[in-house]
Amino acid sequence: MYESSQIQTTSNIQSHNTKEVSTDQRRVIYISINLLIFVVDICKNYISLTDGTRKYNYVTVNSKCDNTLNGWYRFQGAAGTKMVTTCPVSMNKCDASFPAWLSEDHPTVAEGAVRRKVCIRRFGNCCDDWIFIQVKKCSSYYIYKLLSPGVCNTRYCTTD
Repeated sequence: MYESSQIQTTSNIQSHNTKEVSTDQRRVIYISINLLIFVVDICKNYISLTDGTRKYNYVTVNSKCDNTLNGWYRFQGAAGTKMVTTCPVSMNKCDASFPAWLSEDHPTVAEGAVRRKVCIRRFGNCCDDWIFIQVKKCSSYYIYKLLSPGVCNTRYCTTD
């Protein structure tokens, strides 16, 4: 998990040369490694979620589940632009039995990627269960590092 980083990095060893040198009873091995570092801007590497049934006030028809989510996502189009930050008025919203909502404020650009609590409304209470996700503001929009909420028929709810 990338707690506070604003970029993700990956590395790849391009080549290496090994040379062995003996000096008095010791062996010293010199290794030369050329390392390439690829910087990936997470604000440009996300998956769009556009399903309008994610909206916080959508009444559930066929309960769906976000159990396959794992990565950085952006809400767009009919889905709205961000996660809702108020508890849905009841269960069976966002086309889920158990709506999930962001219980803390969205971050500023200056804060970078931050850890935030997502509450899951189950059994009539606003925060019967919860998980933590990462949220980042990218200039004019938000991206979320979402993962399976752990309880099926739970979905992340959105708003404009």
